[in-house]
Amino acid sequence: MKKIHLYSSQECPYCTEIKQLLTNGGYTYEVTDVDKEEKVWDDLCEKLEIKFVPTVIIVDEELDTAKVLTPDVHFDEMTECYEKIVEELS
Repeated sequence: MKKIHLYSSQECPYCTEIKQLLTNGGYTYEVTDVDKEEKVWDDLCEKLEIKFVPTVIIVDEELDTAKVLTPDVHFDEMTECYEKIVEELS
């Protein structure tokens, strides 16, 4: 089973947009608010060499793998991010 985990900020309009796309698509997801969980976010940024939200991690529990999607590296628009999430879940 694959799970979607979203790292987002309350002030980020892109984060709001991807949440809306996921919700409208009927997908469930977990959210970490990077403003409230700064240490978690800082550690993740350092470990994965990422810098921006929304960052999406799709965890495949069966294969014990994860796919990271982050802006300016894997997508530019939220619709592109959403399409990549859907593709990864298929």
